[in-house]
Amino acid sequence: MEGFTPIRKKKISEEIVHHICNMVHDGDLQSGSKLPSEGTLAEKFGVSKTVVREAMSVLKTSGVIKGLPGSGNFINNLDGGLFVTSIAPALLDKESVLEIFELRRGLEIEAASLAADRATLEEIEELREINRKLSEAKILEETIEQDFRFHECLIKATHNSSFIKVFSTISTLFKNGIKENKMKSINIPGRQAEGVDEHNKIIESIQEKNSQQARKNMRNHLQNNELRTWNIDLKPNEKK
Repeated sequence: MEGFTPIRKKKISEEIVHHICNMVHDGDLQSGSKLPSEGTLAEKFGVSKTVVREAMSVLKTSGVIKGLPGSGNFINNLDGGLFVTSIAPALLDKESVLEIFELRRGLEIEAASLAADRATLEEIEELREINRKLSEAKILEETIEQDFRFHECLIKATHNSSFIKVFSTISTLFKNGIKENKMKSINIPGRQAEGVDEHNKIIESIQEKNSQQARKNMRNHLQNNELRTWNIDLKPNEKK
């Protein structure tokens, strides 16, 4: 019967992350609430301390909780949109990230080509300015913001209302994908500088109105993110 596909079994640590995130969302855990000790959580969940420690690491990296030496782990102050942008990356596994990359390839490669045909001088200059700020960014939050702005600006430069509406609809998901990617690539030497250089090549091809080269440069940029950061290789028929 069509419509039924194999379900991937989640890691136990992912289940714990989901459970705690849902407790925050439902109000069972408030901002500032102290979590039980890792030993107590391990006992309550019926798992090892190692599994709990892995879940806590994901929650800390995503900003859902903070650890205070000698005091334990506490729920961060997550209100409104901040809750969405902090919780969503914690729920992303490698498979989900791959799906976001597939979505980005489908949208951004064509967007780069259209931008090469339609971008104004002002939009090209804005892309350069955003990329300059990205190159100078020193903290994670700033790199995420400027990277998101670069791709948002490129989408707007297509002058295609449907592209812009689709991007607006998925912008939170899109930004969460960038956040997850940045958190993972932060420890890869030189990756941020490489990303800035790849952005510059995209800008140059747009300025030269070379739509084919813009398409190629965007594909290369996304492929490098997938391969170097996540060790996800494109399928052979996509490497064109």
